[in-house]
Amino acid sequence: MDKKSDSKKAKKGSIVKWLFIVPISTAIVILGYESLTQHYYPAYSILSALHRSGLLISFPALHRPSRGIWLPLGWLGGAMMCSLMLYSLRKRVHHLNRLGSLRIWLLVHIFLGLMGPTLIVFHTTFKLNGIVATSFWAMITTMCFGILGRYIYVQIPRSINGTELKSGDIDSMVEGLDKDLGEMLPDAKLSGMLEKIIAPGAGATDLNPLKALFFYIRNDFGNMYRIFELKSKLKSQYNLPGSARREIISVFKKKASLVRKRSFLKTSQKLLNYWHVIHIPLALLMFFIMFLHIAAYFIFRPTV
Repeated sequence: MDKKSDSKKAKKGSIVKWLFIVPISTAIVILGYESLTQHYYPAYSILSALHRSGLLISFPALHRPSRGIWLPLGWLGGAMMCSLMLYSLRKRVHHLNRLGSLRIWLLVHIFLGLMGPTLIVFHTTFKLNGIVATSFWAMITTMCFGILGRYIYVQIPRSINGTELKSGDIDSMVEGLDKDLGEMLPDAKLSGMLEKIIAPGAGATDLNPLKALFFYIRNDFGNMYRIFELKSKLKSQYNLPGSARREIISVFKKKASLVRKRSFLKTSQKLLNYWHVIHIPLALLMFFIMFLHIAAYFIFRPTV
């Protein structure tokens, strides 16, 4: 097991997580406050404060999709949604390989797929009727399905550069983690407890793809409780310092994840293929309805 490579991957994962959380959370908080104040207390809105300073006078503090800041918010969110298609282009056009790794493109694709709908939700000012409602729910369905796709995607073991790992590679990594755990565990009895969490369960590998997906989710929640139990035992019965407990739990989580991914490798690949079959038409339907909504805006847009 290459600990340096593993540490680098974990560090990158942590940075990416915060690059997702911070801007999306900030957008939700600021736009949520602005939406609430413009609707109920316009004088306390951020836009009203900017007006008093002589800024953004051309944007009235009106809580309507076609007025104020909410209209450009819709354009920006729509542009982000359209930009998602660049990932599909990058995957299929080999000449674009020089423009960065596919893994980075996927991360940008996921970020835009979360931020775009967030902006569009606030653009609607929660007034949903007619084609707007159809467009909105098509977008929400596509976004939720995209999140599900990401969950399925991470069930397939990959290297640091995003390429799929073979069964032999996974076995080598598991052996390395076993060696690390053997050196760190204070008592051999703990190995039995670890195996209960790692084992996928009798007959689990024979499940069809849909049942396997529900197994993944149930197994994840079950393991969260078992890991909490393991943490408590390491602290109360073995009196290990926090750093040692965290290291054992970290190595164990990696092993549990790899063993499950190895057991369900073919099933996860099938699931991802089925997901693509549904996700692509769903996304195309979403864009079709979105463009209808844009066309309707230009035809029936208010003149005042």
